[in-house]
Formats: sequence, C-alpha cells, structure tokens
Amino acid sequence: FVLIAGAVGIVIGWLAGRSGPVARRVTGFKVPLIRINGSGQVVKWNGAAERLASEAGLHDVHGLAPENAVALVAACFEGNGSPTHEWAAGNRWFSGTLEPLDGRAGVQILLSDITERRRLEEEMTQVRDDAASNARLTSEFVSNISHDIRVPMSGVIGLGKLLLETDLTPEQQELSRTLVESAENAVTLADELLDLAKIEAGKLEIELRPMELASLVEDTLRSQSARAAEKHIDLFADIDPNLPGMIQGDPVRVRQVLANLVSNGLKFTQRGEIVVTVKGMINNAGAQELLFAVRDTGIGIPEEKRDRLFKAFNQADSSTYKLHGGTGLGLVTSRQLAELMGGRMWFESEPNRGSTFFFNIPLVAVPNAVPPSWTLDQPQLQGWVALLVEDNPRLLNVISGLTTRWGMNVMACRSTTEAIAWLEA
Repeated sequence: FVLIAGAVGIVIGWLAGRSGPVARRVTGFKVPLIRINGSGQVVKWNGAAERLASEAGLHDVHGLAPENAVALVAACFEGNGSPTHEWAAGNRWFSGTLEPLDGRAGVQILLSDITERRRLEEEMTQVRDDAASNARLTSEFVSNISHDIRVPMSGVIGLGKLLLETDLTPEQQELSRTLVESAENAVTLADELLDLAKIEAGKLEIELRPMELASLVEDTLRSQSARAAEKHIDLFADIDPNLPGMIQGDPVRVRQVLANLVSNGLKFTQRGEIVVTVKGMINNAGAQELLFAVRDTGIGIPEEKRDRLFKAFNQADSSTYKLHGGTGLGLVTSRQLAELMGGRMWFESEPNRGSTFFFNIPLVAVPNAVPPSWTLDQPQLQGWVALLVEDNPRLLNVISGLTTRWGMNVMACRSTTEAIAWLEA
C-alpha cells in the first residue's frame, strides 16, 4: 500500500510540474478557448482549441496565440484596443474576442475559424481589382478609338458639306448626302461608346448649373428638324407653361438623352408625329420632378422583345438593323445617364401604333430667374384675332393654347377649306 501510494504521489507530482495540456486544459466549453497571460503565452485551453490547432497544422496549441499577443493584452486592459482581432496561424485565419481576466492575469479569447470567409474576401477583392483594371483599360482604349474616329470623320463631314454646296447632279448630291450622314453616324457611335465606357468606369460626372428649359428643348428639336422634314413627320414640343423657366441640371446630358430619344423615334417612324412633352410632377416621396415624354407613331415594340431594349448592341427586332441601322447603344446610354442624374427611364409601347419613352430628373428651380417670354402675358397681342390652320390636331391644340394664353382670340382650323370658309363668313 505504501509503495502504491508513493507511486501515485510521484505520478501526480510529475503531472503537476509538466507544462502541457493535462495541467492546463479547461473543460466545459464547446467553443475553442485559450487564455493568454501578460507575456503573450497560452496558459490554458480546451479540447476544441486543441482540435483547431491540429486542423491548422500547428505543432501544439501554443501556436494559436496572435503574433502581437503582448500588445493586445495590454491594450485590452487599458481599454484602447478592439475586443475583436483577426490573425493568421498555421494554414488558417482566426477571429478572437478578447475578454480581460480578473486581477489582470491575462485575457481569455474565444476563437472562430474564418479561413473560408477570408478566402472569399480575397477572391472578391481580386475580382474587384481586375474589374477596375479592365474598366480602366477599356475606357482608355475606347477613348483612343473615339479620338481616332472623330478626327478623320470631322474632315469627311466638312468636305462633304462643302461638296454639297457646289454644282452637282442629283445623283452626286444623293451620294454626297449619304457620305455626310454616314460620317455623322460614325461620330455618333464613337461618342456613344465613349460615354458608355465612362459610365461603366464610374468616370462620367454630372454637372449642376442653371439651364433654360424651353431653349434646351427647342435647340434639341431644331437639330432633328431636318430629318423630320425629309420624312414629312411633325416634330413639336408641349411644355407646361407653369414650369419654372430656369432649373438646375446638366444641360449637356439632358439634351443628349432627349436627342437620343427623338432620334430613335425618327428612326422607327415612317409617318405621323413625334411629340416631346415636359411637365412637372410629385413623386411618391413628395419631391418635385421634371417629367420628359417622347411619343412617336412608329412601329412600336412587341411585348416579347421589350426585355432586350436597354441592352447594349441589341434592338427589339434584329431585322430592323438592316432597315434603320443603329447599335442600341443610344438607349442604354440614355437610361444610365437618366439614373446618374437622379431619375430613371421607362417606356410604353403598342405594336404598329407607336411608343412613348419617359425619363425624369429632380426639379430644382433657380431662384429669382426671369420666366421665358413665351409664358408671359403679351399686352400688344391681347384682343387680336389669330387664324390657325394646321391639319395635326395635337399641334393645333398646342399652338392654340399658347396664343390663347397671350390673350388672343383664336380661330383654329384643320384645313385651308375650313379657314377660307371662316374668312368668307
């Protein structure tokens, strides 16, 4: 009995003096746990921590301690450090929540294996960096290509227009006109590609400055009027006279979006009209918005092909490319520009009856701005009689409303026969 007791005492003493898991192990915790003293050494741990160290390929549990353990312990007691820390050990990444022990004996750390999360974050960072690099290279490439296209095409356009002013046969005039139009289309395509590349690279900035709404719409329609006249299509605008004359916005981008929509309407409209409507509205959040609508009487868009409309290099019907041309970039760019300006773009369409494209932007009036002259009273015209003759009822209504607002007595006629009959009455 004495020998057995002595042997047991020797074993207990050997175990007590041993620096290892039998002496330091903490039981009762399923979460991996280690305790570190002020010198940064692991002094206690549990079985879950042992398994975590083994999975990380570490020699023992002491390798779980962060490299800057001493500084972390000190910061924890001073209350300066973050309670959560991340570090690498072996082939794993760990996250630990530090809790100070009583008597400044050290800290207790609850461990989590975050290796998979860190791997995903690194992959996402690499993907983001690659995308940014690709976007930058694409933007630079498109910018160079755009410049290389614009320079020679500008010369072709200038010479072509000079050629049209000389004595040419009808056939030569048609060929020269086609030459100029083709060069202008190439320049437009280059501009659209450059804008799209800038938008995707996040380098296109929207400017806010005062702009005169009526003049902007008028200038946009004037630039498209020649094409409309060639196709015998009525092109006009209906602007709410109660809108402020000057608003804050980016006139260049608003004009670009509006011109794209009008040009698109002219492309797909063979007869009828294109009407640009501008009015104010209140959105669901109670904020004022400016709503633009471009309505045409063209071929319309079938229901099954509408989801392709705002995708680059797509048209609702690929067969229309041969007839009308275009890459579909105009609508893509316009929609993204509308969103950059704080609005959105959408459309309504009915096959063989036409389409209406809408876009809105925030309506911010310029304080103390002078209203446009066409919205003011015209005392010199009050009481005068205006005979209006126009076969387009919508255009007739727009002009009639404007002249009536000026105080004129308006007689609106749909035909010359009706006008002559009124004059002879």
